[in-house]
Amino acid sequence: MVAKLTKGFWPKTAGIILRNRILILCVVAGITIFLAMQWENMRFSNSQANLLPDDHPVNLEYQEFLSQFGEEGNAVVFAIRDSALFTPENFNRWNKLSKQLGAFPEVDFVLSTDNLQELVKDTPEQKFVMRPLIKETPESKSQVDSITETPIQRASFLRKSDLQQRIWHH
Repeated sequence: MVAKLTKGFWPKTAGIILRNRILILCVVAGITIFLAMQWENMRFSNSQANLLPDDHPVNLEYQEFLSQFGEEGNAVVFAIRDSALFTPENFNRWNKLSKQLGAFPEVDFVLSTDNLQELVKDTPEQKFVMRPLIKETPESKSQVDSITETPIQRASFLRKSDLQQRIWHH
């Protein structure tokens, strides 16, 4: 019985599609145009889908967390691209601004040039330690320049000449 029903199925299907190809193409084009007009109503979300029921204990605990602390993942970034920033006066103003922003109770953490740390090798202790990049307020252009060197420029183990010497000696 199944063999009789499926016998010639694909030739019949192909015949229907070929006979009605204009109609099928118009329907596909119409659906495409309709969906394109709905594009403005589409909303994308990068939040996770909540798969737990509303009364699940973990979901209730998470909702309580949100009511107390607000949405997670909030970040505000201030950036500046100006060579005038690296004058002593402007550099110190920028550091002062970051300290003022960090003083607000709503702000958890501020990462700026005044609180950057560098990783330094402590040879006697045979470990690495974090050391503040800025030890005192810079008062001259040369002090600001020494602070703003890139870490790669400062790292002797990454200097091209040192690398070449180490490669040749090994």
